[in-house]
Amino acid sequence: MAVAAHHKIESRKTTYHYKTFFTQEVVERTAVRVDPGAIAYMGDYVVNQAGDLINPDEAQINFGSSPW
Repeated sequence: MAVAAHHKIESRKTTYHYKTFFTQEVVERTAVRVDPGAIAYMGDYVVNQAGDLINPDEAQINFGSSPW
């Protein structure tokens, strides 16, 4: 399952880091079965990113408090 995504944008003066914490619905849709030592393609997802966690659901609260 995927619970978040990280995106980095570098300019000449600074580097911006964006973290998107997926909703419970997106987390559940990314569940795949993978055999040990194998790699699986989870698909392409287009997710709207807010500047803040506004009205977060349970998954976003849980993973959004992660120190990473």
